[in-house]
Amino acid sequence: MNALVPVPNSSGTAPPRVPVPAGTVDCHHHIFDPRFPKPGKPFRAIATAQDYAALKARLGITRSVVVAPNSYGSDNACLLDALAQFGDDARGVAIVAPDAELTALDAQGVRGARFYLEKGTPTPSEALSAFARRAADLDWHVEIMPSRGEALMAAEALLASLACPVVIDHLGYIPQPGGITHPACLSAPRAPPSGARRGETVGPLLHVPHRLSGLCRHRCAGRRAGRASARPGFVGHRLAAFGRGREA
Repeated sequence: MNALVPVPNSSGTAPPRVPVPAGTVDCHHHIFDPRFPKPGKPFRAIATAQDYAALKARLGITRSVVVAPNSYGSDNACLLDALAQFGDDARGVAIVAPDAELTALDAQGVRGARFYLEKGTPTPSEALSAFARRAADLDWHVEIMPSRGEALMAAEALLASLACPVVIDHLGYIPQPGGITHPACLSAPRAPPSGARRGETVGPLLHVPHRLSGLCRHRCAGRRAGRASARPGFVGHRLAAFGRGREA
């Protein structure tokens, strides 16, 4: 791909100055395609599978995890269309009802489901526990969107009891400037399991790729609250907790 061709939703045109490792995976991105309208909701951005393919080529990313955004609700048509376009280079995380049929989604590349602790329609703890048992049978994970760090703290025991791996979305919404000293940061991740296989019990350990590269999106009081200086400390804390090669 010509490195000088602008890529939608990107301010750059050149490839990274430091090449990414072979096999690099973007562990969380969304697709917003106007072919799949959001009823009663305007598009804040358009980011199609073709747009993302161009960005992936410029950055040198090999594979990706396409995550269903809240704006589509449980309609996963856009997600499944994107997975079909990306083929074996992508897997998906869907938004589903706790009692949804999962086999067809699994066959189309979905490997996890996203649930909210507060935003939208929160999932009752009993339903989430039951879903996690079904997810474990498919080697799926659940992705938790806490919306507030305090909500993550309140759900710690529940999440640690789930029968499948747990991914904490959006850095757990850990407030700044508290950062690594905030109780939400201390309650979220325990050491993730290593080598878990089908049929093994994963809980009470949490599997927590925090998407460290997404820090710039989480603005509280901005740099006025010491945001810029807090980022390296948070990244170092996560890498120390999980080890290099296990962060995402």
